Amino acid sequence: MGANKIGDRERRWRVAIAFLVAPGAPVCAISMFLLSRGLENEALSTAKVLTIFSYLAALFFGIPTYFALRKRNINSLKAYLACGFGIGMVSYLLIAAYLVSKTNFSMLVLRNTIGLAILATGCSIFGSLVFWSCTRAWAWRGDDGGV
Repeated sequence: MGANKIGDRERRWRVAIAFLVAPGAPVCAISMFLLSRGLENEALSTAKVLTIFSYLAALFFGIPTYFALRKRNINSLKAYLACGFGIGMVSYLLIAAYLVSKTNFSMLVLRNTIGLAILATGCSIFGSLVFWSCTRAWAWRGDDGGV
């Protein structure tokens, strides 16, 4: 088996692991923060909701974004973080649009969900950082990879 095939197989495993780990990383960080404050019930309920939304966002937005970046051979951290911000904002806007469609007080809904926008974009940016780190070969080998 050629070295290129081994490299491709290794890259595929790194990407698969990144898609499993990255959406859960912000959930773990927020849950650990809430647990450190003694908020066990809030940590559990927040983890349940954020896990569902983060893996759905990764499935519907993260996978297509990864393949679009890969097709264009874009590998920079800045691009991944910008895409993470975009995924977070799109996710927030979809939730906000749904909430606005269910009420007559649309400006009130938007004003009261600004915290959700910050949470969605922050989690998505952090998840993108974790994803980018997992897909870098140097992160697995232990060398700096020229970065």
